[in-house]
Amino acid sequence: MILATLIGSIVLSVCGQTLFKSGMNRVGRIGGGERPNWIAGARWVGVGLMAYGGSMLLWLYTLSRVELSYAFPFVSLSYVGIALVSRFALGEDVDRHRILGSILIVAGVLLVGLTR
Repeated sequence: MILATLIGSIVLSVCGQTLFKSGMNRVGRIGGGERPNWIAGARWVGVGLMAYGGSMLLWLYTLSRVELSYAFPFVSLSYVGIALVSRFALGEDVDRHRILGSILIVAGVLLVGLTR
């Protein structure tokens, strides 16, 4: 059960970050000389905040049940999730160094997960 809560927190965090990026893509570049269109991205950023808030609630629940030294390494899986979403949902380039780094992160989390 606690692993599901932990993974749920990570998934909601990745969703929140992805929604933030989607919203800001619609807003436009800040400080680039053009006037940002805040209204265009407000909905996406707002939903991202809700997802991020849900992530925080699940994270706090997790921390009430397990040691921080066990739970926190799992947060690094959010980087792997972001790399996947960036590539497949946002169409960003994810080079082989990021892929290798993601593989190493997963291996590290597996090692930590085996301690429980």
